[in-house]
Amino acid sequence: MQILSINGEHVLAEDSFLEQWKKSLSMSFIKLEVTEDGIKKREVRLNAASYEINPVVKQNILRNGERKIGYFALNSFTPIQNARKYLTPIFLSFSQEKINELIIDLRYNQGGYQVTADYIANAVVPISTNGKIMYTEHYNRQMQGGNSKVLENYKLYDEYNRPVIINGKEISLYDIDYSVEANTTYFHKDEGLTDLKKVYFIVSNKTASASELLINILKPYMDVQVIGVSEDNLSAVYTYGKPVGSFGIPMDQFDLYLGMYELKNANRENNYFKGIKADISLNDDTDTDFGMQYDPAIAWILGMEKKRMELKASSKIRKDRYSFYFNTDRLIGNIKNRSELKIKMK
Repeated sequence: MQILSINGEHVLAEDSFLEQWKKSLSMSFIKLEVTEDGIKKREVRLNAASYEINPVVKQNILRNGERKIGYFALNSFTPIQNARKYLTPIFLSFSQEKINELIIDLRYNQGGYQVTADYIANAVVPISTNGKIMYTEHYNRQMQGGNSKVLENYKLYDEYNRPVIINGKEISLYDIDYSVEANTTYFHKDEGLTDLKKVYFIVSNKTASASELLINILKPYMDVQVIGVSEDNLSAVYTYGKPVGSFGIPMDQFDLYLGMYELKNANRENNYFKGIKADISLNDDTDTDFGMQYDPAIAWILGMEKKRMELKASSKIRKDRYSFYFNTDRLIGNIKNRSELKIKMK
C-alpha cells in the first residue's frame, strides 16, 4: 500500500511526507489517500483513539510444488494475552493446512516480551522437544550467590502495583532466586505445529532481543535458516546483537530496565553480541508487500529468484515511490514480567 496524500497534501517526497505526518499527529483524525499496487485509489480515515495492537503484519500460505510454506510477519513480541489472540488462529490454520515449512518474518521486530517468544517456540518445535531445555538465564555471580544487598531497597509489586507479602514480610528483589537452575525454561509442547521440516527467519540489522532469542533457542532442535535483508544490499547482514534480558526495577513512578542476565540456548550458545549472521544476505525490496512471492527473501526461499529478477527488470520503475521506516508501536528489548520471578524458598 502506498500513501499518496495526507489531509489533501501530496506526499511524494520524503520531506513533504514527514512534514504532513508530524502535523497530523496533533489532529483528532487524519485523511489518507492510498493506492494498492498503483492501480486503485481509495480514502482511509484514521481517528485518534486507543487501539489494540495486532502484532501480525501479514500471514498467508505459499505453495511451490509439494511445498506448503506458512508465513507470518511479526511486528513485535506483545504481551502474551495479546499475542495469543492473534497468533493462535494462525497456527491452527497452518496445522489444518498441514504446512511443512515455516517463514517467520522478523525483519523490523526489535523485541518485546520474553514469554511470547516462549509461546511461539512451543508452537513451532516438534513434539520430541517436550520437557527439554529451551534456554537458561545467567545473572552475575553476586546475584546468583545472594550477595546483592542493594536489591533489598527495591520491593516486589504485583500486577496491581501492590507490595508482595509472604508470611507478613514485604518481598524485595533481594528475595528472588537468581540461580541458573531456578531460571531454566523448558519446552512445553501441547499445541501448534508438529510436522515442520524447516524454519526460515527473515531478519535485518533492526532484528533484536526477543527476536534473536527465538532464533537461538530453535537452532539446537530444528533445521533453521536465517535470511538477512538490507536496503543497502549489504554482502553480510547481522541482526542487532542483544542476547540479554531485563525486568522492571521500580523507581518511584517509573520502572528501570537494565541488561540483567544473559540468555543461552540448550547448547549454552549466546555469542551474538555483534549480531546473528545471516546464512544468505539479500536486498530488502520495500516496494514489495509482506508475504509476496517476489519479495527477495521469499523468492529465494521458493527458488524463484531468477524469475523475480526477470519480472523486476521488465517492469517500469516508479520514480514517485518512497518508503519510510517508522517504529512508533514496536516494543524494544527482551522483557521479563516481574510476576515470572521466582522467590527463594527458605
